Amino acid sequence: MKIFLDTIRSLIIRSEFLIFLMNSLIKIKNGHIYKKEIEKRSGLNLFDYSSLATPLPYYPNDKVTDNNYYGISNALKEYMHYKGDLDAYIEHGVFLGSVIPKNERLWKISRIITFSENRKKFLLQGGIGLPIIKIGPYIHYAKDFLNEEELKHTKAKIGRTLLVFPSHSIKNVTADYDIQEFITFINSKRNDFDTVLVSLYWLDALNEEIVSLYRNSNCVIVTAGNRFDVCFLSRLKSLIKLADMTISNAVGTHIGYCIYLNRPHYIFSQSVNYIANSTMEEKRFKNVRNQNQEIETEMEETQEIENAFSEYRLEIKDSQREVVEKYWGISEIKSTELLLKEFCNEKG
Repeated sequence: MKIFLDTIRSLIIRSEFLIFLMNSLIKIKNGHIYKKEIEKRSGLNLFDYSSLATPLPYYPNDKVTDNNYYGISNALKEYMHYKGDLDAYIEHGVFLGSVIPKNERLWKISRIITFSENRKKFLLQGGIGLPIIKIGPYIHYAKDFLNEEELKHTKAKIGRTLLVFPSHSIKNVTADYDIQEFITFINSKRNDFDTVLVSLYWLDALNEEIVSLYRNSNCVIVTAGNRFDVCFLSRLKSLIKLADMTISNAVGTHIGYCIYLNRPHYIFSQSVNYIANSTMEEKRFKNVRNQNQEIETEMEETQEIENAFSEYRLEIKDSQREVVEKYWGISEIKSTELLLKEFCNEKG
């Protein structure tokens, strides 16, 4: 059944008319409740993780499904003061090596948006013939969830803060790691901080077992919100700004965001396995990387990032900034005018 649905979906996203029709129907069906929930959540306390993590109906603010993840397209449109469709496929995180998602090749769009020159190189080698716009870390373009006064007030309350990003589950796939081992490491650094914030992905924030383990160790649970929440990046930006030090147990997009916002980062070396909830899901998950070259290049780049952040230190090294520049492309950040000009030029 899932193979059939995947086939149907692939056919739909190849058709401008079918995408327009499908998105129009979804907007009619989900629009009222989605907009009501977004308005409600935009006023919730940053620490109300249980409410922020609850499921949201999908709503296509942008034509391409992936662009609606984590509020990325919304942040870019607000930054550019642009209300139309981006007519682009946004790589919604740091993609390493030569892995190119299947959908990136299927959508009828005019451009690809990504982080860096390094990623652009792999896209071109992989046969992507569309214009590729490099814009650096997306978190730059997101508005702060907390204004300056709110940030100062919250920081005064929580004091010196350690922000933790555990490996996270995705739909139908659970991240499995030794949480107690990770907590033991967190506790070994606790005396240097007044507060430990654990930022859980929305699926894990709904998992009572995971939440209890961290809360029982005197950690404060936070989340940037559901993946369809347009305020996701904004919340994440404020959470990182509240931190003095950040740690995780796997390579992820958050690392570049932390360094861009001048927060040191450390990767705690730990085995993380991803367990699918069915044989079909396991096959689908593994098929994202369907060639040896994709696996090898991804592993090489992952290892480079792990090596760069393998030392626990409270300052950011120049070598770490160089690695983040390579994969997140901080020098590629565009002004409002330049970003809008690039979109207009590509359209022209």
